[in-house]
Amino acid sequence: MTLGRVVIISVVAGLLGVINPALAVEQRVTGFTRVVEDLALGLPVAGRIQHLRVKEGDRIARGRVILSLDKRLEDLEYKRRVVIRDDRTLLDAARQKVEILRRQLTATRTLYENSRSVSRDELDAKELELASATAERQRLELAEKTERLEADLARVQLDQRVLRAPTAGRIVKIHKRQGESVQTHEPVVQLVTITPCLFVANIEEALSENIQMGMKVVLHLKTGSRTVQTEGTISFISPVLDTASGLLEVHATFDNRKPEIRPGVMGEMLIEVSEPEL
Repeated sequence: MTLGRVVIISVVAGLLGVINPALAVEQRVTGFTRVVEDLALGLPVAGRIQHLRVKEGDRIARGRVILSLDKRLEDLEYKRRVVIRDDRTLLDAARQKVEILRRQLTATRTLYENSRSVSRDELDAKELELASATAERQRLELAEKTERLEADLARVQLDQRVLRAPTAGRIVKIHKRQGESVQTHEPVVQLVTITPCLFVANIEEALSENIQMGMKVVLHLKTGSRTVQTEGTISFISPVLDTASGLLEVHATFDNRKPEIRPGVMGEMLIEVSEPEL
């Protein structure tokens, strides 16, 4: 029976001797493995690499430091901003002054209203002095907020000189070495995720009727001289056909921790379909 498909078809015999109007058929679709993420990592600032913390082939966890640029100036600036931010001497003094002047104004107003032992000018002077002290306190409170923002900004500028892994994976290529200079957003390290991994296949549109998102499939993948069988899950079905080939791209995600399959190897995906009985 010719199906006009680039697949190997193996017909499974009737199940448990029950006569069905259709036979279960396994279609083997050829494809290849691919990493989920292949990242070219760089930094948002230029500088000289001071410390390189990894080597090619290393497995790294998310958040691990990969390298850092010379950051002595940024470190000193951050520390200076922290000292300024944490110095509350003037603000505390201004707040105390406002409280003292408020009490003095209350006492002066009481004397003025009850006994007229102080003049109206003295009362006005106390009110003006309190208003001036209150304005100074507000200015210092605003300055404190600004100093906190400047300290946060200095911290961000310091952190920008450190490259951390955005995800767990393996270092496959290091483009710059310790002591070398790098430019803004220049790729320095290539990081790939090994697990989970993808199996990518191109199938005919008619075959797509037999698959759906989340469906379990069997994968036969090459690893060295052996073929390993593992289970995958359909994670992507392209909504459009390739105009050149007329085929549909399909992804199956599989756990690649043990045994580890090298991304890029060929393999097969087995899809069960139903064919009319001849």
